[in-house]
Amino acid sequence: MNKIIYILILVIFLSSCSENNCRLTDGKYNVIYDNEFSEFQYEIASDSIREIYQDQIVLSKLERISDSEYFISDLASHLTYKEDSLKELYTYKKPFYRLTYCRNDTIGFELMRNTHNIINSGKLIKIE
Repeated sequence: MNKIIYILILVIFLSSCSENNCRLTDGKYNVIYDNEFSEFQYEIASDSIREIYQDQIVLSKLERISDSEYFISDLASHLTYKEDSLKELYTYKKPFYRLTYCRNDTIGFELMRNTHNIINSGKLIKIE
């Protein structure tokens, strides 16, 4: 009986760890922000990222800070950002994304100024 309880606790612990240990992998994703922005797609291949909108494609560089944090070089395509006046508020001198959870084909994210200030949040749904 004790072994069953131990195994159950281990399974719950490992599943909760994997949910918070997200990594952005190559593929195509629907990007859905919680507010403000319209839906679009990301196509990721190694360190490059294509933002696909209805009428345009924006090519950017994906710069990884860690497995769960990254920059997008051309963030201005979907965020108004005044670099000079707000620079001191940003942890990395510019906005960055933090992956917050992973469930099946869905990855939650937060667009951050710093570790305490979230600009926006949403989810990535892998479609390919």
